[in-house]
Amino acid sequence: MEQETVCYSCGRTVSAAFTYCPWCAAEMADGAGYARALERAAAADRGRSAGADRMHRIEAELSSMEAALASFLDRVPRSR
Repeated sequence: MEQETVCYSCGRTVSAAFTYCPWCAAEMADGAGYARALERAAAADRGRSAGADRMHRIEAELSSMEAALASFLDRVPRSR
Protein backbone atom coordinates (compact mmCIF):
# COMPACT_ATOMS: atom_id res chain seq x y z
CA MET A 1 0.00 0.00 0.00
CA GLU A 2 1.31 3.43 -0.95
CA GLN A 3 1.79 5.95 1.86
CA GLU A 4 -0.32 9.07 1.70
CA THR A 5 -0.24 12.44 3.38
CA VAL A 6 -2.42 15.53 3.38
CA CYS A 7 -1.43 18.74 1.63
CA TYR A 8 -1.17 21.52 4.23
CA SER A 9 -2.26 24.06 1.63
CA CYS A 10 -5.39 22.55 0.06
CA GLY A 11 -6.13 19.66 2.45
CA ARG A 12 -6.30 16.98 -0.26
CA THR A 13 -4.82 13.51 0.06
CA VAL A 14 -1.51 13.22 -1.79
CA SER A 15 0.99 10.40 -2.27
CA ALA A 16 3.84 10.75 0.22
CA ALA A 17 6.26 10.23 -2.69
CA PHE A 18 5.29 13.55 -4.29
CA THR A 19 7.50 16.59 -3.78
CA TYR A 20 4.70 18.95 -4.79
CA CYS A 21 0.92 18.69 -4.41
CA PRO A 22 -0.60 17.79 -7.80
CA TRP A 23 -3.75 19.76 -6.90
CA CYS A 24 -2.36 23.13 -5.77
CA ALA A 25 1.41 22.87 -6.46
CA ALA A 26 2.36 23.51 -2.81
CA GLU A 27 5.67 21.99 -1.74
CA MET A 28 5.15 18.89 0.39
CA ALA A 29 7.12 18.61 3.63
CA ASP A 30 7.78 15.15 5.08
CA GLY A 31 5.15 14.31 7.69
CA ALA A 32 3.98 17.90 7.99
CA GLY A 33 0.86 17.44 5.89
CA TYR A 34 -1.27 15.75 8.53
CA ALA A 35 0.00 17.95 11.35
CA ARG A 36 -0.73 21.17 9.46
CA ALA A 37 -4.12 19.90 8.32
CA LEU A 38 -5.02 19.05 11.92
CA GLU A 39 -3.81 22.46 13.13
CA ARG A 40 -5.97 24.21 10.52
CA ALA A 41 -9.00 22.09 11.44
CA ALA A 42 -8.51 22.80 15.15
CA ALA A 43 -8.17 26.53 14.49
CA ALA A 44 -11.34 26.51 12.41
CA ASP A 45 -13.17 24.65 15.20
CA ARG A 46 -12.01 27.21 17.78
CA GLY A 47 -13.25 29.96 15.49
CA ARG A 48 -16.68 28.31 15.24
CA SER A 49 -16.82 27.91 19.04
CA ALA A 50 -15.91 31.56 19.58
CA GLY A 51 -18.55 32.58 17.04
CA ALA A 52 -21.20 30.46 18.76
CA ASP A 53 -20.32 31.97 22.16
CA ARG A 54 -20.60 35.45 20.70
CA MET A 55 -23.98 34.64 19.16
CA HIS A 56 -25.28 33.38 22.55
CA ARG A 57 -24.14 36.60 24.25
CA ILE A 58 -25.82 38.70 21.54
CA GLU A 59 -29.02 36.67 21.85
CA ALA A 60 -29.09 37.16 25.64
CA GLU A 61 -28.47 40.90 25.28
CA LEU A 62 -31.23 41.24 22.67
CA SER A 63 -33.66 39.33 24.90
CA SER A 64 -32.85 41.69 27.75
CA MET A 65 -33.37 44.73 25.52
CA GLU A 66 -36.66 43.32 24.22
CA ALA A 67 -37.91 42.80 27.79
CA ALA A 68 -36.92 46.36 28.73
CA LEU A 69 -38.71 47.75 25.67
CA ALA A 70 -41.85 45.71 26.41
CA SER A 71 -41.81 46.98 30.01
CA PHE A 72 -41.44 50.57 28.79
CA LEU A 73 -44.26 50.20 26.26
CA ASP A 74 -46.56 48.75 28.94
CA ARG A 75 -46.19 51.99 30.95
CA VAL A 76 -46.88 54.31 28.00
CA PRO A 77 -50.52 55.46 27.86
CA ARG A 78 -52.25 54.30 24.73
CA SER A 79 -54.35 56.69 22.72
CA ARG A 80 -57.58 55.56 21.14
